[in-house]
Formats: sequence, structure tokens, C-alpha cells
Amino acid sequence: MPDPTAVDYCRFAGSRLEEARDKFLDAVALGYDDTIGDVAKVASLIWDAAIDMLSALALLDGEEATGVSSDLRRYARNYFPDIVAQRWGRLARLHNFQHKPNLTEREFRQELYYTGVLLRLFNEQIPQGMQLSEDSFAWLATNQPNS
Repeated sequence: MPDPTAVDYCRFAGSRLEEARDKFLDAVALGYDDTIGDVAKVASLIWDAAIDMLSALALLDGEEATGVSSDLRRYARNYFPDIVAQRWGRLARLHNFQHKPNLTEREFRQELYYTGVLLRLFNEQIPQGMQLSEDSFAWLATNQPNS
């Protein structure tokens, strides 16, 4: 099978975000603390979606999409330093949560919100016809901090 294209990676990212949304809504409906393992899977899907988006962007910039997160983080730091400097920590916190699910629901929702901002900023860098739909991100924005 040939390597995925930038279009493929965008499609993967959108699919992962939709799955994350559905899993999150189900988990919250059943009780956040009772379904913390499923919530951790949500964090994993969001991390994977971000890596997919960066893979698409890397390919569009003529870079190799290795699939290695440290390579893609380095790429993001080089091409989007302001976005990464201000927002990457939120995504990293979700990545860590998938391995140690220790955030309260309120804290997790905050990370969802701020990671949604990061993903929107990456999405804006993708050419118009390939961008993820607004529906991919709308659910992340509903997790307003301090609400």
C-alpha cells in the first residue's frame, strides 16, 4: 500500500475527532469517573488527530511524514513556532492523560477546549479544500474553561 497522502491524513484526523466526540459524550453520560478509561481513549484519539494534521502539513511543505511524534513536534516547532510555544503544552497534557488518567472532569474539559484552539490553528494552515469541517471542532469549543 502506498504511503498516505495529505488528504488521507486530513481524513484520518477528522474521523478520529468524530470518534473522540462520540466516546466523550458516551463517557460523560455514563459518569466521567466511572468511565475514565474511555475518557483516556478520547485523549488518545485527539493526540492522534493532531499528529495526523501535522503529517498532512508536513507533506504539503515537502517534508517527510515519519509518523514519529517527536519528528512531527520538531516540524511544528520549526514551521509554526508561535502556535507550538503557546499551545503545545495542552496537547501534551492530553497525551500524558491517556497513560495516567488523573485529571478531574473540569480539568479534562479545559484541556479539550484549549487543545481545540490548537487544532483549529493547525487546521487554518491546511489548504481550504482539505481543511477539517467545523463539526470536527465544535464539540471541543463547548468545554469552556470555568463554566
